[in-house]
Amino acid sequence: TVCAGLLAFAGAALAQPAPMPIHGGPGKAVFFIGTAENGVFDGQTAKFLADRAGLVILEAKLTGPAPQYNYDAIVRRLKEFNPSLPVLLYSFGGPFYKMDRIGADVLEGLPARPELLMRDTRTGKPVGGGRALFGNAGNPQWRQFVTDSIVKMVQKTGTDGICLDASFRNPAVLQGPHGEWCRKDPKACAEYQTGMDLLFSGLKARLHPKLAVFN
Repeated sequence: TVCAGLLAFAGAALAQPAPMPIHGGPGKAVFFIGTAENGVFDGQTAKFLADRAGLVILEAKLTGPAPQYNYDAIVRRLKEFNPSLPVLLYSFGGPFYKMDRIGADVLEGLPARPELLMRDTRTGKPVGGGRALFGNAGNPQWRQFVTDSIVKMVQKTGTDGICLDASFRNPAVLQGPHGEWCRKDPKACAEYQTGMDLLFSGLKARLHPKLAVFN
């Protein structure tokens, strides 16, 4: 599943001294909650998860009856039933797409900062477009922007960290504009890879003891 790599990575990381525990075993499964309809998250659902989950990951689509799927309220409800239950946010990390609620919130204000975007070396135009904005991880201002936004989201929602899927360190292996940009400009691509390493380490340090899980 889309979360399998994240959780395998988390499990491997947690074999070392961990910033926070994730309890496995019978009756302590991992639940990835992301309904296409952004449906109502009622008390019965929260109680079920609080009793059975060792980890809950929350994700919601950008469209749908959004007011009914309120991250802050969901986390509060889960923590009321089980204060020690780890609850993580979920989004895409490389690049940050405006395809899910958290990704859109992380990128809020980005269109006003065009200097932070990945740009075609020939035309100077931003790579991608629409809901997929490609930030240049080689730019320290971009890394600061993303890190500050994620830390703010985690604090606001009361969650225990974030899972970042599709956090591509080397876009050259990918198809599409992200990979094409990297293959056209090896120097910029190398700077991007170093930047992603710095983004990972910086975000983990800022969130500690909460979790930052990358896939």
